[in-house]
Amino acid sequence: MSYETKRNVFGQLLNTYQNLLIKDAEIHEESHYDALYENITTPWNVVYDAALPDDLPVIPKEVSDRLKQAKADKSSLRYMFACSSINMLSDWWMAKNTKNEDVFARAWVLGVWRVEETGEIVKLEADK
Repeated sequence: MSYETKRNVFGQLLNTYQNLLIKDAEIHEESHYDALYENITTPWNVVYDAALPDDLPVIPKEVSDRLKQAKADKSSLRYMFACSSINMLSDWWMAKNTKNEDVFARAWVLGVWRVEETGEIVKLEADK
C-alpha cells in the first residue's frame, strides 16, 4: 500500500511542468498550444491537499503493530500510556527518549505514521 506525501505530489507537479516546458520549446506553431494545455486535467491543488504531510511520525514496527491493535480494540490514548507495559507497548522505546511519547501520541492522533524498519506508511481507516 502506498500513500503520497506532499513532497511526492510536488515532485509530480514539477515533472509535469518541466515536460510542458520541453513540449513548448518543441512546438512552434500557435495552434498546438491549445491542444497541449487541454491535456493537463490534474487538479493539483486537490491532490496536494489530500496528500499526507512529509513529517510523519516514525515508530518501530512493534510499536506500530501495538498501536494498530489498540485502535482496533478502541483503547484510549490515556490507557495506552498508563498501561504501556501491560500492552507490551515497548517500554524500552518509550523510556529510551521522552520525545518518543510525543511521536507515539502524534501517530495516534493523526492515524498515520511511517514504520521505522520498512519505511511503510500505515494509515488507519477513520471510524464510521
